[in-house]
Amino acid sequence: MRGTRLNLVGQRFGKLTVLEFVGLDSRQNSLWRCKCDCGNEIVLSNRRLKDTKRHITNPVSCGCTKRQFTYEDLTGNKYGRLLVIGFDHIDKTGHTYWRCKCDCGNETIVSRTGLLYNHTKSCGCLVKEAAKNRKSNAKFIYTRYGKFMTKDRIVQEYIHMYSRCYNKTNPSYSHYRSKNINIAKRWYDITRVNDNVLYRDNIGITNFINDMYDSYVEHCKKYGECNTTLDRINTGGDYSVDNCRWATLVVQNNNLSSNRHIFDGEEILTFAQAVKKYIPQELITGSYVDKPSNIIIVKLNRGWTVNQIIAYLKWAKASNTLLSKNDLSHILIWNIDQSIVYEKYPNEERFPEYR
Repeated sequence: MRGTRLNLVGQRFGKLTVLEFVGLDSRQNSLWRCKCDCGNEIVLSNRRLKDTKRHITNPVSCGCTKRQFTYEDLTGNKYGRLLVIGFDHIDKTGHTYWRCKCDCGNETIVSRTGLLYNHTKSCGCLVKEAAKNRKSNAKFIYTRYGKFMTKDRIVQEYIHMYSRCYNKTNPSYSHYRSKNINIAKRWYDITRVNDNVLYRDNIGITNFINDMYDSYVEHCKKYGECNTTLDRINTGGDYSVDNCRWATLVVQNNNLSSNRHIFDGEEILTFAQAVKKYIPQELITGSYVDKPSNIIIVKLNRGWTVNQIIAYLKWAKASNTLLSKNDLSHILIWNIDQSIVYEKYPNEERFPEYR
């Protein structure tokens, strides 16, 4: 149980004289209306009033003590391009602001902190000049289709291609090196490399844009620029004009070398493609929406054979329903040889019956 509240009326704390009790705050601390020696009134809690450690460096007041402290005169000092010509004002938190003249002739008001810690070095002209210099010094890639810069999407695709193959800090570098995937000499040749030239091989990136720009524009019009990515047709081959195309993210994902495949008697499909081909979209729910291939993977893990999975997919399409249990008694099993998959994908992880 809380003790009896002390009556602080009439007592002085620093420059404050307590006038009356006005209530409690959200933490049940007593609030007191006080009058400062400067004439202002303020409401403070008893904890704030009796905080002796705070009083040593900052005696309790309405805030006027902060506005009365002495400050270092910075007049005549030079900071970057700014020459301090005089004091301007002090804010309610005690920060001083100074009137400065820039080398360009403009005047500006800068805080003491901005001057002493080099946060502000000019009236703003320094930033404008730097931006102008960056623009004037920008290196363009000149092709028969015009000039390109780093921010252009087709240039970004080239940079990502180079990084995957030759930048050791790229997360995909080890994967590409293990498969010995390189870039064709027409697009990148180490004998042409010059660190002072944009993208190291300026001739190579120019050839890349000249070779791929027409198909890039056509793909962007159909699928959008954000859904246009550089894809290798043969995932085990190098980056070259004959082995590269522009593809959507869906096509990219279906062309990953880590994908597993299945032959349904008509064509070779990834697990995700097989599910989407046979199972109606409204039946793919829950965790299978983002990764429909898991429908097949789960059944493999439960010991289903390839032929049982193919039969299940075709039965689901015909009946527009999914089995709730592993009851295959009323499904006709198709015996489809999967050897065609292993002929096309020799590194394919084999199904249980083909190991």
